[in-house]
Amino acid sequence: MYNELKAQIADLLKRARPLKSQTERQVAQYLQENTGDAAGFLTRAAEILEEHELEILFAPIFTPTLEEQAAVSDLLSSWRPDAADLTRLISDLCAAKAVAILQLTDGSEVKLPLHEVMISRFVRLLRLDQAPDFKIAGMLQDKLPSEICGVALALMRQRGFTPQRQQWLASFLCHMARRAPVTVSEVVEAAQFISAQSALETPALRKAAEDLVRAAKGSAEYAQVGRMYWSPDVAQHHQFRGEGRVDRALVKQKLQELAALETIAAALESF
Repeated sequence: MYNELKAQIADLLKRARPLKSQTERQVAQYLQENTGDAAGFLTRAAEILEEHELEILFAPIFTPTLEEQAAVSDLLSSWRPDAADLTRLISDLCAAKAVAILQLTDGSEVKLPLHEVMISRFVRLLRLDQAPDFKIAGMLQDKLPSEICGVALALMRQRGFTPQRQQWLASFLCHMARRAPVTVSEVVEAAQFISAQSALETPALRKAAEDLVRAAKGSAEYAQVGRMYWSPDVAQHHQFRGEGRVDRALVKQKLQELAALETIAAALESF
């Protein structure tokens, strides 16, 4: 299992990654003080920067996405690495001297040699040793499609998920699945919802869900109106940029969140 996990993470690290705007700005700032271009700098970054500089520069790029978190969920459903395994994993991945592919904004690609700082951050944030109990994983695998199950198990490894919350979310998602097929959006919203609650008593959770639905409706309605400034002075200062403009992507996101929260609130009524 260890070798399978190592191979899977090695593949994730070698994926093509778009250069984040934050990183692009920091690279541009560096190039103002040094000669060369962005591609050349990135190729040599692991050699010329201090470890703390590498951490700051590449943190946004080597923070695992939910998709990447979910990719290792299946392996963790029946085996969990211990502290010694994690130390060995980072050491082995560093010894492989792999490179990642960075996609620049002009469409070009740069090969980025992976430094220990990048690898260690990525592995640490996968939170491999925080996987839920194997019984929980088995319960979800029986009730949810593999893709949805992987996402749920990944979310349960995040900060704030005590074993009690992991058990609650697993039971609730199984309850939802008996009512109707569960979507990724619903799983994400349910995980965010329960991780933010101080108490797990059902009456309190129902009230909290109702409050969230009301707030989500307000956010969706506001997004559908378009960007509006709170005062004429602020609008004038920004030269009325974007006023009245409807961000269709934002509207879609807000409506999706609202639909998921309404489904969760309805499921809580019979939970």
